[in-house]
Amino acid sequence: MRRLALLLGLLFSVGAAYGEQWILAGAVIDGERDEILGPHTFRIRDGVIVAMEVGLHSAPTDAAATVIDLSDHTVLPGLMDMHTHLTTEYSADVYIE
Repeated sequence: MRRLALLLGLLFSVGAAYGEQWILAGAVIDGERDEILGPHTFRIRDGVIVAMEVGLHSAPTDAAATVIDLSDHTVLPGLMDMHTHLTTEYSADVYIE
């Protein structure tokens, strides 16, 4: 799960360099409901999710889009590992040291 979250974060952060991406997700946790949603297709443009559609859709053949097939996985859009341990930061260079 951690690798998947890292992958999605990376894809969203470099989205502008690759045009549009389509992510085919087998299931989705949207963070608002108490249930896991079924298959969805995400369209991402310039690092921003512009559409979340029910079902697995194919990108148009004339579209210059990268398709990422995660149809065998559950995804959680927007999740990023941004935690830190403040109690162990004794100096500004603690991570370098």
